[in-house]
Amino acid sequence: MKNQNIRVRLILIKKGKMLLMHDSSVGFYYYPGGHVEFGETILQAAERECIEECNDNFVFDKILYIRDYLNLDKNEQAIELFLLGGLKKGIANNSKDPAGRKTQTLMWFDIDNLPKNLYPMTLSKKIAKDFKKGFPCRGEYLGAIK
Repeated sequence: MKNQNIRVRLILIKKGKMLLMHDSSVGFYYYPGGHVEFGETILQAAERECIEECNDNFVFDKILYIRDYLNLDKNEQAIELFLLGGLKKGIANNSKDPAGRKTQTLMWFDIDNLPKNLYPMTLSKKIAKDFKKGFPCRGEYLGAIK
């Protein structure tokens, strides 16, 4: 069976720091977010995922990037939308995932010192560079980056 879906990934930045999720069961970091459920808009999915993973409301700014995710060995394909925004309360701390997943932890990182094992790996430098320019682009297509 082939899996095709749409995912939202949240780029949450506060005072030069970015909020990331670490999953100790797989040993890497990723941007908070997840699947868009049937009947949901992209913004509704981002808001739901932010509440589930960050225990806060998402404040939407704009869509930064569009990425093709392909893992053909596992019959997976997705379109990932990276949304720039903030947290309404803005106080998500380094803490266990509010959704109760025991292996996942939220962590803030300096935008110039993001973890090397942050997926997708090639996006970290671009985000840091675009952050310094004030994220001038909207909806930039990245293709199937790793």
